[in-house]
Formats: sequence, structure tokens, C-alpha cells
Amino acid sequence: MDGLAPGARLTELPTLIRTDAGYRVFDPRLLAGGYTLTPAGGVNHRVDEILGGLAVLLFLAPTIALPILFADGFWPAVLWVALGAVAGLVLVGVEVSFGPGDALERYRKQTGEEPGVDVTGENGQAVRLCALGERIAKSAAWRTGAFDRGRRLEHVVWGAVRRALRLETAKAEYTADKRHGFDGAARAEARRGIADAERELALIEERLRTVKIAADALEFKVDPSPRAPRPAATAAHWADPLQDAELLVVEATAMRDYL
Repeated sequence: MDGLAPGARLTELPTLIRTDAGYRVFDPRLLAGGYTLTPAGGVNHRVDEILGGLAVLLFLAPTIALPILFADGFWPAVLWVALGAVAGLVLVGVEVSFGPGDALERYRKQTGEEPGVDVTGENGQAVRLCALGERIAKSAAWRTGAFDRGRRLEHVVWGAVRRALRLETAKAEYTADKRHGFDGAARAEARRGIADAERELALIEERLRTVKIAADALEFKVDPSPRAPRPAATAAHWADPLQDAELLVVEATAMRDYL
């Protein structure tokens, strides 16, 4: 997956990046275990800074200590510095092997897919879904965890956007098959699948709009100070975005009516 342009920025939704062309949305599973996105589309672990400092220490310690302890002249000192540097590199390598690792590469190996997808102005419904997710995540009610403590929103946006992009591909293939006069029965089956996908995506978009309205109504009713940190989104990878969207509606509207 290509890096992002310098103008890219993170949004309040942890799995969503705003780009000059639109959005890049990531699978929430990518961030499990303490990872966070960077504006460039990379992934950092919460212990990366600690491990980076430790790596510097592991390299410098033998490089400096060995010549001080054992050298008795200029050339022996040079030799001990070289040996210390080699020892330091070995220690750094051992430390890296015990580190959290590259989440992007691990995801690709485990799933055989890219961990994120790009959404541009040409992907009309996918853009709308990303925009709704971004606006909901900006609300004080979502940011503070007044509703959606389990962070279902990330799974809804990821699942819905992928389905919207697949729907665009299916429509293009259906049009091409029709133009070339391919089997009518197969086209009829494809047409039914397209209609079902359109209905489901329309329902998800409608539910997200309902959640946004409820979140807007809560804007001045919740304490804007952050609550206890929320866990990373943990819904199963096969979670149904429509079902999750329905649950979001229940949570958001219940909180709105309660307050």
C-alpha cells in the first residue's frame, strides 16, 4: 500500500485518515494490541518510543564500555570499539525480535489482503459513509465514550465501505457482461445480489445518519472531559456492519433520551 501525501491527517475515528483525495480506512483488527495509525498510513505501537531508546542504549553501552574496561592503547581501543559495536548490534537485534513487530506485514500474511482501502470522490457512497463516521467520532458523546464504549463505529465504517466498493465493482462487471451479451441467468443472479447490497448499504447509511443526529443532540449534554480509556475495537472480523449500526442507534438514542 502506497504512502500518503503530506496533507493527510488523522481523524477522531482511530481507523480513519483524511487524505487530499478523500479517505483511507483501515481494518480495526490492525490496531489490536496497542497499535495506532500515523498520518502517513503507518502503524506505531505504544512501546515503540521505549524500545527505540532501549535500542540506542543497548548499542552504545558495549561500544563505550568495552574500550574503557579493556583497552590499553589507541589501536586496542579501536578494536574494542569495533567489537563493542558488533555486540551492540547483536543486542539490538535480539531486542527487535522480542518487539511487537510490523503490524501491517503481519496483517498481510495472516489475511492475504491489504489492511486498508482508499476512498476517493469517485466512490460516492463510500465517501459518505466515511464522512458520517468522521462526524460521529468528532462528537463529544463518542469521543468521551458516552456511547459506543466497544467502538463498534470503526467496524461499521470498515465493513460498510468495503461493501460499497465491492458493489461498485459488481455494477461495473454486470454492465460489462450485459454489453457483451453473457448468460442472462447469471446476470439475473448478479442483479439480485446488487439490489440486496444496495438495500443493505442504504440501511447502514440511514442508521449512521440517525446516530449522528443523536450524537449532535448530546453535544452539550455530556461532560467533554475524557473518561477512562476505551479498549480497542474487538468485534469479530465477520461482524455484520448493519447489525452493529442497529446497536449503535439503540445506544445513541437511548443516551439522548436519558439525558
